[in-house]
Amino acid sequence: MRDIENSKSLGYYSNFKHVRRLEPLTSKIQQNSILVAPIDESWILPSLTGAKVLAIKHSDPFVDHQKFQERNLVNEQFYARDCDPTILKTQNITFDYVLIPKEKPSLKLQEAYPELQIIYSDSSYTLLKKVRKL
Repeated sequence: MRDIENSKSLGYYSNFKHVRRLEPLTSKIQQNSILVAPIDESWILPSLTGAKVLAIKHSDPFVDHQKFQERNLVNEQFYARDCDPTILKTQNITFDYVLIPKEKPSLKLQEAYPELQIIYSDSSYTLLKKVRKL
């Protein structure tokens, strides 16, 4: 089937490609862990991985509206400022994983959190996980 007016397949309008791009992360992120991810990815990843995210694209009726806005602002600032770890640290954000788009640097984040290790990387993302030292 096609959209006759715009001459595009109906699949063009779905999020299928977006979901497929994130599929490799499903085996890397543990269920019930806390994930910091860009807003466009964070609304999909909980359904794929069972993780909790710092911020989501769409409001959540089970989260206080003010907290929702605060978390989204922290998330937005973090990625807008090239993944500046001081944003997470000053807000006392706890997390287990951070998803970094390839165009963003991760070195300052790794220096600020020495327990972060790269556990996955592809042409779009780098996934870092806090690894607790024994």
